[in-house]
Amino acid sequence: MSKHHLLHLTTKPRANCTFSRAGGRQGARRTDAAAAPDPRILSLAQRVTVQDFDIRDLQARIDMEIIAAGNYSDPQQPAALQLPANTQLVLQTANRVQTYASGDVPGAFAVTVPLAVERPLLFYPFDAYSIELVISLSLEQLVQCPDNSTVQTGPGAAAVQAGCNPALRNSSRALPLPLIVRAKNRVDTMRVPLRLSSFRELLSGPGAAAEPQPGPVSIYLQAHGRHTPFVCAYAVVLTLMCVGIGLYLTVMALDQAFVRPRALAPATINTFAACLFSIPRIRSSLTGNIPAGMLIDIFGFGWASILTGCGLLLMISLYVGQYSHQAKLFQSEKKTN
Repeated sequence: MSKHHLLHLTTKPRANCTFSRAGGRQGARRTDAAAAPDPRILSLAQRVTVQDFDIRDLQARIDMEIIAAGNYSDPQQPAALQLPANTQLVLQTANRVQTYASGDVPGAFAVTVPLAVERPLLFYPFDAYSIELVISLSLEQLVQCPDNSTVQTGPGAAAVQAGCNPALRNSSRALPLPLIVRAKNRVDTMRVPLRLSSFRELLSGPGAAAEPQPGPVSIYLQAHGRHTPFVCAYAVVLTLMCVGIGLYLTVMALDQAFVRPRALAPATINTFAACLFSIPRIRSSLTGNIPAGMLIDIFGFGWASILTGCGLLLMISLYVGQYSHQAKLFQSEKKTN
């Protein structure tokens, strides 16, 4: 059910860098005869996992995780980060900022992203949603200023002066950072195809990623969520089944009342009552805990309940009439004897 994409972005200057996804061609080539080193050996890894699509509250829960890999992994503790001296890793996404220093063991944390409605819940199970998320990851240098304050800045004396000067701190820039991003969907009841892009690719076309530039890596995650075909088929089959049961019981009650009148057993009324009260339970078994008032209620479960309820009332009236008639016959026979 899950989708898995791989995006390789690097801001470290290399010859003929290319933008690649999993299953595609090699992400880095060189014009000379020597083969380029595997960028994954030198790269950090970031895992983005869609864990939940809450279609009632219109929000999605996405887990973020930084994984130490290659030269950014501590040989003595592979799970810990090993960053260049006086640097820290900064992750910004969904109004949340996470910072990691050398020696830290990054863990997963969850962010909540609002869902954009493409087709409203009224059309369940054919409703559709989308999410958009910006992820920025940068490796920033820490500089100790004369006043013992620590600021984030880029390399060089000019950058240090700019960083220590409060009026010029915004002019600092981040260090180059190679990064691999993996995206995965773990919502089994929803089809959530994930698309990862860099902002440079979106603004300048697919070939822009082949021109690495220093600075933070900014990723644009876009996903469109729809219910899986099984969930859609399950909801449609249950709706048609309940409507069919309601029609059958209504026809059965009309046949008992007008076409072929016959003795009515109490067990038949119990069957009608059991079917009527089972319809809400069947409705509640639909995926997603959907509130009442959807189109499947208006044209499906609602009519099924109405038909079954009318059939039950008719059968009860017939049984009461039958019992009253038998009581009158008994009284008349008693008077005759």
